[in-house]
Amino acid sequence: MADEAGLLQIQGDRSQGASAALGLSTAKLLGQFDHSTSVTTLWMYVDTRYYPGHPDHIKVFANPVAADEWFKENDPEGAAFEYEVLE
Repeated sequence: MADEAGLLQIQGDRSQGASAALGLSTAKLLGQFDHSTSVTTLWMYVDTRYYPGHPDHIKVFANPVAADEWFKENDPEGAAFEYEVLE
């Protein structure tokens, strides 16, 4: 889910898949996605202190500004890496 800074946090619920973890609505999954506002890249951070599937293991940011803001408060020496969103 996204917070005020634009942070998307992947939850560890594998039963609903990654689309549910990213908070995508049913309308978006059924092809009613507004492509004019779609994200083409994401910035990801992996916190190896947590096991895969733990809510804090992976952080996904919508933009570098959101990543920078999160890092200032949570992990000043951390880094997020940019990845292309595949459609």
